[in-house]
Amino acid sequence: MLVKRRIILIAMSLTFIISSTGCLGQKPGTNQSDAPGQAVTQPSAAEPQAGKTENAQGTALQESTGQTSAPRASTSQSSPGQPASAQPGTANTGAAKPSTTAPGNTTGGSPKNVDPIDLLETMNYNSSEMVFDIIKLNWNKAQERLTAVKSGWREVKPLLEASSVPASVRDEVEKTVDDLEAAVFAGKVQESKELANKITRYIPDIEDLYGLSYPTDINRLGYLSREIHINVNESDWTSAKNNYEKAKNTWGNLETKLDKIYKADADKVNSVMGAIGKAVEEKNAGLTVTNSNALLGYISAVKLDFKRQGKN
Repeated sequence: MLVKRRIILIAMSLTFIISSTGCLGQKPGTNQSDAPGQAVTQPSAAEPQAGKTENAQGTALQESTGQTSAPRASTSQSSPGQPASAQPGTANTGAAKPSTTAPGNTTGGSPKNVDPIDLLETMNYNSSEMVFDIIKLNWNKAQERLTAVKSGWREVKPLLEASSVPASVRDEVEKTVDDLEAAVFAGKVQESKELANKITRYIPDIEDLYGLSYPTDINRLGYLSREIHINVNESDWTSAKNNYEKAKNTWGNLETKLDKIYKADADKVNSVMGAIGKAVEEKNAGLTVTNSNALLGYISAVKLDFKRQGKN
C-alpha cells in the first residue's frame, strides 16, 4: 500500500509540473493554433503594406499597379490636329507667356502713353508666326502665341475706342480672335491657319487710321504671301493664283514708293515674286511654298527700308 501511494504522489507531481510549464519544447509567445512550420509575425512599422509603397512624405505612390514613382507630365509632340497642352474642348491652364520677340512689343498691363501701333505690330507678328506653328502642328507654341494675341487685343482695344476706330472694325477683330481660340482648342488645322492670318489682314486697315511713316501695304503683302501658302496646302490653286495677282499689284504700288537706294532689296522681291508666279502657274506646291516663305523674309527687309526712309 505504501509503495502504491508513493507511485500515485509521484504521478500527480509530474502532472502538475507538466501543466504549469506548458508543452515541452514550446517557446513562449507562439500560437499553438498555427499550422506546423508557419510563423505568425506582425508587420513592423518600417515595412510597407503589401501592394502599397510610400515616399518620404508618406504619399501613396503604388496601389496594386506596380508604379513606383509619381507620374511625369508628357513631353511628347502633339498628334496632328490635336493640341498637346489642351485637349479639344478644354482651356489651357498652363503658364504660357506672351511672346515678346517682336520689336516694339509692350505686353502686360496698360501703361500710360503706350503706342497702339506697337501693340498692333506685336499682334501682327504673333498672328503671322502662329500660322506656321499650326502648319507644323506645334500646338503648344500656337497656344502660347494665342495667349499673346488675346493679351495684346485686350490692351489695344480701349486705345482704339479712344482713337475713334470704327466699332465695326473692332467687332470684326474681336470675333476673329474668339473664333481663333475656339478653333485652336478644337484642333481644327485649316480653320486655325485661316483665322490667324485673317487677323493680320485687319491690322493694316486699323493702322491706316494712324498715318504711319511707312506704307501699311507692306503688312498686306505679308498677309497675301501667307495666304498663298495656306491655299497651296489645301491644293486650292484658284485662290492661290488670285492672291498672287493681288500680291503682285500690291508690290507694284509699294515699289514706286521705295527710294532707289534700296534697289537691291526691291530686286530680290521682284525675283522671288516672279518665281511664285511661275510655280503657281505650274501648280508646283513645293516651289510655291518655298518662294512664298522667301518673300516674307524680303518683305521684312523692305519694311525696315521704308522705316529708315520715313526717318530721313
